[in-house]
Amino acid sequence: VYGPARPGERVMQRFGPILGATGHRRLNVLFTRAKHQVRIFASLTASDVLVENGRRGLESFRGYLAFAATGHIDAMAGSEGPPANAFEESVLDELRRHGFDGVPQVGSKGFFIDIGVRHPSWPWGYIMAIECDGKSYHSSRCARDRDRLRQEILEGLGWRFHRIWSTDWFKDSVQERRRLEKALTRRLAELMPERKRREGSLKEAEVRTKAVQKTWLQRVKSARKERQTTLEVPPATLPGAMMDRPTGDVGSVPAPSSAEDSRIRVGDCVTYAFASELERPVTITITENRNDPDHGFLPKGHPTVQQILGYVEGSEIEITIANRSRFIRILKVQRPPSVSA
Repeated sequence: VYGPARPGERVMQRFGPILGATGHRRLNVLFTRAKHQVRIFASLTASDVLVENGRRGLESFRGYLAFAATGHIDAMAGSEGPPANAFEESVLDELRRHGFDGVPQVGSKGFFIDIGVRHPSWPWGYIMAIECDGKSYHSSRCARDRDRLRQEILEGLGWRFHRIWSTDWFKDSVQERRRLEKALTRRLAELMPERKRREGSLKEAEVRTKAVQKTWLQRVKSARKERQTTLEVPPATLPGAMMDRPTGDVGSVPAPSSAEDSRIRVGDCVTYAFASELERPVTITITENRNDPDHGFLPKGHPTVQQILGYVEGSEIEITIANRSRFIRILKVQRPPSVSA
């Protein structure tokens, strides 16, 4: 239900409950209800959502839209913390020197990564994990836990690892810094084709969304123009005026002979349904003055009738009911039999 007020305009950042402290939980409930398939129909894309610091709901909303468009999802860090020691601080300094952003102590209990590496060219999360033989390494219960199992699990979640030993870092700093730089450069080069693909997918999703918006806007404008033209039809062409002519040699009312005569008017029996409930049609008969909704009779002055007068069978229009905009489809229009003299 969120989107621009008009196609092409900026999306106002008014996302209701999503902006609240529990916005991400509301979205989680929504996202996990499907058992077989999810289809998303949206008037906005991930790029329309501006993420603010601390707004977990916005982050989840933007991330889910991006996932729907690209098919890729990036794991979010559970927490972050300060560097464990001077060794990690020196590695962080080296990362900054080469234009990378290092985030210490990324993850959650039992699976902290010493340093997560980010880069402006990859806005979807971390590009690499750097493991140092620091606190998390020495606190592992056994070598198998610290050297293989933990890394295997994290690699299964998409992490790419680069390990630095403190003895090597301080013994041959130049060589280790070069090795780190090569690993980062190689990893960034590996991600560039994927970046182009993701950006292409997002762009394609935006183009599709704008095309749908444009088509729908054209349909709405066409329907409004059609209705305005109908309202300009002289009263003499309406059946009520023809039936109210002075008595005499009246004869019978001629059958509709033009497109104008096929439009909804007083006396017609009209069947319509809301666009979201096509399986529950509603049938009304438009009268001059009779107001009996329980039996399907509504007068021409009724608000609903006023909004459908002039349309034809098959039209899809927007009407207002109880201060709420709804789209309906005219399923069938039945003309009353000719009137004899």
